[in-house]
Amino acid sequence: MDGIVRSLSNSFLLAVFIYWGWDCALSVNEETKDSARTPGRAAVMATLMLVAIFAVISVAALTYAGPAFLASHSADVLGAMATSVLGSVPGKLLVLCVLTSTAASCQTTIMPTARAALAMSAHGAIPRWFARMHPRFRTPTTATLVMGGISALFYVLLTGASRNVLADSAASVGLLIAFYYGLTAFACVWFFRRSLLGSVRDLVTKGILPMIGGTALLGAFVLSVKSYWPAASSYSSFHGIGGIFLIGAGSLVIGVIVMLVTARFQRSYFAHGIASDGD
Repeated sequence: MDGIVRSLSNSFLLAVFIYWGWDCALSVNEETKDSARTPGRAAVMATLMLVAIFAVISVAALTYAGPAFLASHSADVLGAMATSVLGSVPGKLLVLCVLTSTAASCQTTIMPTARAALAMSAHGAIPRWFARMHPRFRTPTTATLVMGGISALFYVLLTGASRNVLADSAASVGLLIAFYYGLTAFACVWFFRRSLLGSVRDLVTKGILPMIGGTALLGAFVLSVKSYWPAASSYSSFHGIGGIFLIGAGSLVIGVIVMLVTARFQRSYFAHGIASDGD
């Protein structure tokens, strides 16, 4: 039973990883008309469309090829089915579709971090030059270039270190996503705590649903940390500890340490807070 629960929690984190990035619409409100509503609606609509597409494709693949075929080609299901479903020439176009989605994934890595750097710079937490904007497109040019360069450098360093480390690094992202998504959910409940009883809609959308989501993510995070601890769960290991655990949980611990040190010796970094709803 314990093994089933851990497998479900790992699968849950994998699902979170798949949907990660579609919320990047929330971070581009500087360039969006009606920025108070449009980014949020775009994120919800994109996620619902993604659920529908995944559901249709999954059911179609199971119906057409069966679970045994999908299990034997789990590394590249679409590539394995492309020719038999679409034919030779159209099947090759599927490669272009996959490359397009890969480019989109790169954008979702850079865009939110660039906008986070822009916000931190605007509040004086990091140097002001991170907030430099393009005169025509009104996008954070410096932050985008810096974050893109850091992402590329990180990939090169991991690739140079070991392919196994790179694979474990990608797998550990699910832990980080579950952690900060869960914190965001709990922060939502706390931020709107004074208005939760204003209406049934506020109670459900700002209280109950975020609390359920945050609790589920917290549970999946804890169970996955336990399952990723053994060396057998990862491609790489160090003294019997799995690489996924070391990279995922280790980076979170380092982040907390840096935060505490910064709060102690550079209090201006946290000087500009956000008042809670109703304050």
